[in-house]
Order: sequence, then structure tokens, then C-alpha cells
Amino acid sequence: EASAIALCIRKAVEDNKSMSLITPDKYLTRQVTAALGRWNLIPDNSAGQPLSSTPPGIFLRQVCNLIGHKVTAEHLIPLLKNPLTNTGAQLRGEHLNHVRELEITLRNGSGGYLPILRFLKTKIDENKSKNNKILWADWVYKLFKDIETLKTGSLNSFAKNLIDLSENLSNGPSGQQGSLWEKNSGEIAKKILDSLMSAGKKKYITTSIEFKTIITSILSKEKVRETTNAHPLIKIWGTIDARATSTEITILGSMNDGIWPPITRIDPWLSRSMRKEAGLLSPERKIGLVAHDFQQGISSAQVIISRRKRLNDTPAIPARWLNRI
Repeated sequence: EASAIALCIRKAVEDNKSMSLITPDKYLTRQVTAALGRWNLIPDNSAGQPLSSTPPGIFLRQVCNLIGHKVTAEHLIPLLKNPLTNTGAQLRGEHLNHVRELEITLRNGSGGYLPILRFLKTKIDENKSKNNKILWADWVYKLFKDIETLKTGSLNSFAKNLIDLSENLSNGPSGQQGSLWEKNSGEIAKKILDSLMSAGKKKYITTSIEFKTIITSILSKEKVRETTNAHPLIKIWGTIDARATSTEITILGSMNDGIWPPITRIDPWLSRSMRKEAGLLSPERKIGLVAHDFQQGISSAQVIISRRKRLNDTPAIPARWLNRI
């Protein structure tokens, strides 16, 4: 579905027509944005994206996978290959060559902690003429030497270890400042970790697994909009954003039941009569509002409706409004 929508958008851009994708499905908008990236088309997404799916968010979650655990190849190699790793001196070529050599060594043996240590110690003890390789191996060895011992501690200490380890990884062996905290996503991620350190001064004791859950939850809830040069003809809107304006071509995406409209969740604490007495909205009111948004969107001059036929290996049900039509 995302590929088909991306092709429709590309065709509209070639015809110099404005086009908007309207959908409450955040996963679809991420997939469409990725598909458009093949043609260097950047849409104007009004909702932004979760901080956890931005480059700094992905990098921080990868680092959390190592804190308090044994260093394994499945977690270490993707982290070392991350574009934010070793960006201080911009020696990415040499860095990736060393990572590739480490990966080949681990693939020939086991992917445990001992082969990694054995490889790094071997490189450190090699001929001193290979200064760059020795410096790189010594840098990785010192970073992850004691990381598995960080299993229990205060929230403050875990946040500080995450910041220090992430910055050292981003800076690289040279120690020059990397690009981890750049752009909007990096600045917001740094503010969140700083505020977490302030909140953890009261010595809240936690484990490495709980800390990873906390970080993932906080990063997923935070929304980020990067100041990129979006294409003026491509818009991605939520159902509420689309009420104020329109484009020449409109795509209504993810027209499946459970998305258009969303599943009505039953309040476990308040019955319908209690919600009415308290002045709260009924659960079905949101369905009516989404129906209004659908009616407004389908009344545009040219409309494309898309939906997925299968969802998680099961047949997907079309939206009730498509069935009515």
C-alpha cells in the first residue's frame, strides 16, 4: 500500500499537482516517507515522527540494549555500524573497515563476549606501526569493558552512563564532538536525558531492563519535526489537520476497519451513564468525528482511496464506510 501511494505521489509531482495523504495510521506515513526517499522527495508531515524512530532515538535504544548485558555481536555490530557512531573526526571509512574485520572474525567463530575481547586485545598487542587500528580497538575495548556490570542502580546513574557512553561512541577515538545531539531530534533527546537525570536525583533504584523500558516509553511519546526542506506539493496530514485546507489530489490511506474508524475502547472505570453525568464525551463520539473527516476528504475534487488487503497474515476488513459505498 505504501509503495502504491508513493507512486501516486510521484506521478502527481511530475504533473505539478499538489497532493495530500490523509490517514490516522502513523505506520503507513512512515512507510510512505521511506518509499518517497528513493526519489529524494521529502513530504511535509504535520504530525512529525516519534523521537524513538529518529536517528538519535534509534542510537540511544541500541546503546540501552548493551547496558547491563553481555556484549554480543547481534547488539554490538549494528551499533558500531550506526551512522552516528564515530562521527567526531569523520573517519567513517577506516571505522567501517575495522567493524567489518571484527564482524568477519565473529562470524567465523561464536558471537559471544570472549571472541570480541580476544579480537580487540589482539589488535591492541599488534605491531605499533598500525596506530589507527590499535587506537580504534583500544577505544572499543575501554567502552564496553565494564558495561555488563551496570545491572542495578539509581535512575540518575543509569541516565548518566547512557549519556557518557553515547557521547563517547559518537565522538570516536579522536574525542572530537560527534553529531549525536545535532538537529531538532538530537537537541530534544539531550533535554529529555538531562531532565531524567534531574528526576533521578532522589535515588530511585531501578534495573537495566526497567531503565530500557523507561527510555523507550519516553522516546516513543515525544514527537519531533525536523526543519527539512519539504517538497511544497506533498502533504501528509492527520484527520484533524486536513479539516482546514485541501489539495488538488487527496489520498485516503489505510481505509480499514480499526483504523478508519479506530476501535472503540471501553472505559474500565466509568460506565456510559457515569461519563454522561460527569460531562465527558461518549466513546462513539470519536467515530462520528472521524466519519465527518472521511466525508470531507472524499468530497475533494480528485480522491484516491487505498487500503491493505492483509494485516499480520490475516485478511483485513475494509472500513465500514467503504462497505456502505
